Amino acid sequence: MAKGKSTVARKPKQAVERLGPGLHLVHLDLGTPDATTVRTLDGRRLTAVLADEVDPRLLVECRRAGRPVIACDTARGPTVVGALQTAPSVQHEPDGTLVLEGKRVRIVAEKGVTVEAGTAASMALESTGKARLVGDRMVIDMSANVRVLSALVELP
Repeated sequence: MAKGKSTVARKPKQAVERLGPGLHLVHLDLGTPDATTVRTLDGRRLTAVLADEVDPRLLVECRRAGRPVIACDTARGPTVVGALQTAPSVQHEPDGTLVLEGKRVRIVAEKGVTVEAGTAASMALESTGKARLVGDRMVIDMSANVRVLSALVELP
């Protein structure tokens, strides 16, 4: 009895599930900076990649806040291309005043922070521990004691 070529049953290659034409509003599920699972408004769950132009920290922020993101089909499959912004990240008053509001406001910088008011006054903090206040006049109003702790104090 002659043996013929045996055929191995191959599983058909599964095509990447697509979102469909256009932009889609999706919610983020779990994921990594490179790929994440998204949930479409009709309940489908798909694996999506992040577009090269999108900062991975945006996904972290959107996932934490429960903010929806925008995705579309690309050659790489479903791709997150941005976030749906429904409120300004920073609030501006009608007079141009910038408002940062919270129970506590923390500004973190790796090397230094500078706050400037016009050209006459500034405050600079450096990671080396140096702090500098610059201005024409300084007024300190305290209802209690003022303590200056320093190894050396120089007054002109």
